[in-house]
Amino acid sequence: MLLLKLKAKKSIRIGKLGTPSFARGYYAYVGSAKKNGYSRLNRHWLEEKKIKWHIDYLREEAKPVALYVFDQEKMGECSLAQILSESFNWVDKFGSSDCNCSSHLYYSQKSRPIRRKLEEQKGLVRVIGPRYQMERRSIMKEHPEKLKLLFERRSIRKYTEEAIPREVLQTILEAGLAAPSASDRRPWHLTVITKREELDALAEANPYGKMLKLAPAAILVSGDQTRMREGAGRDFWIQDCAAVTQNILLAIQALGLGGVWIGQHPVAERKEGAKNVLQLADNLIPFSLISFGYPAETKEARTRLEESQVAWRN
Repeated sequence: MLLLKLKAKKSIRIGKLGTPSFARGYYAYVGSAKKNGYSRLNRHWLEEKKIKWHIDYLREEAKPVALYVFDQEKMGECSLAQILSESFNWVDKFGSSDCNCSSHLYYSQKSRPIRRKLEEQKGLVRVIGPRYQMERRSIMKEHPEKLKLLFERRSIRKYTEEAIPREVLQTILEAGLAAPSASDRRPWHLTVITKREELDALAEANPYGKMLKLAPAAILVSGDQTRMREGAGRDFWIQDCAAVTQNILLAIQALGLGGVWIGQHPVAERKEGAKNVLQLADNLIPFSLISFGYPAETKEARTRLEESQVAWRN
């Protein structure tokens, strides 16, 4: 199931269907990929392609924001279309010329009702961007499934407008704070930012934070001076906060979002910018700022291993 966003009301020519009028909002398209699954799914994310299906005409005007893949042995495309038809309006005969369904395209003014309906269905897997393309790369085949997340994590700076549910943010926090800490001091503090004006202000306060103007959320990881060790081990707070930051980035990736680490410490003006915007307490030292959201760009999995940077002491 492909979820698309149309920014403005528009009449669009859809092959032999003519030129129906499409309202501003979100459209859920139900289709199959029984043959050539990789290419059938990935083609929806291509900006230029040969027009072949009804969805290709709409795709020229509407932007894809999410892709849901499901096991057709558990739920066929027509079964899912029937479920959506019970809750949403449809474009008559769109994508259903080879079956008895009224349509395979359904409309909602907002994305959340469609997402909720889909997430109620068992067997659906949410995918953002052409992730299937990554699975074909050798690096993804050479390593165990549980390690793939590490190779897939990339710095993502472009996001859709989709809001992040509170429960997803809570899960990210819990994963972040599962990080190790020297002497279990846990000298960290997390600030979750979802206010548009604060995100925009942070973007202006950091020369490398412009992507925050597109982000629906950010998390500031700070060191808490009241919990730091004394003496020679004081600066272990830096390692602790780095571990939290990496955990957060991996959690973001695991949950189908994308994020980027924006450095704060040790650059004084960046730290002061964050402290001023967020009115942080004096005991907090901004360490890292993580911008994230549902990705509007996709990057290939990779490793950055260079043999010249590794010494083997056999």
